Amino acid sequence: QAEINIYLTEHGLRENALFRSIIQALIETNSQGSDERSLLETIINYKPKQPASVAEQQLTLKFE
Repeated sequence: QAEINIYLTEHGLRENALFRSIIQALIETNSQGSDERSLLETIINYKPKQPASVAEQQLTLKFE
């Protein structure tokens, strides 16, 4: 989870509307139950369950 948080933050994807739109379009082009669709749905629905670590908080501040 920490790696996902860091990656999304480093690349400015956490709140990027274009990224979310592309992921949604890819979801819609994959068949129900496919591995790729499942992975894409996981990405688009991902919400950190734990508070951000100090490193993640610093990265977040860097991009704000």
